[in-house]
Amino acid sequence: MAFMPEHAPLAVLTFLGTIGLLGLAAVVFLFAALLKRKWIALGTAAVALLIAVAYALVLVGVSLTSHQLVLAPGERKYFCEIDCHIAYSVAGVEEAHTLGDESHPASATGRFVIIHLKTWFDSDTISPHRGNAAAANLPPRQPAKPRSSRCAAPRLP
Repeated sequence: MAFMPEHAPLAVLTFLGTIGLLGLAAVVFLFAALLKRKWIALGTAAVALLIAVAYALVLVGVSLTSHQLVLAPGERKYFCEIDCHIAYSVAGVEEAHTLGDESHPASATGRFVIIHLKTWFDSDTISPHRGNAAAANLPPRQPAKPRSSRCAAPRLP
């Protein structure tokens, strides 16, 4: 089972729309200030503040109404990024009392919990303009895509 947060694409569009509206408000404010149109500048600043407060209220409201979902080891949690979908899953968990190499060990007061994560990305949704777009074209020595999923293992350095 995989979990994709509800309304993830809508959240990205809302974020980008808010940034666009605030940018437009900044341009209008600057022109109004240069033309000495005090009321237009003040009105634009008020609208920009209203947009920012509305976005913050929606963000807090959605956060307060969201629910916690615990996934089993191996299940993927997807994050809708602006130019691709990335998923993470817990590959393993181990405990240790010390970390680091033998010359500089770090000791825990109790215990360290080491969580190994596996990262996946959906190669069908990655933007060709993204800096690591070459990772979508896996070389032959890398594992092939699973047939039951559209996600591929990331290319490791």
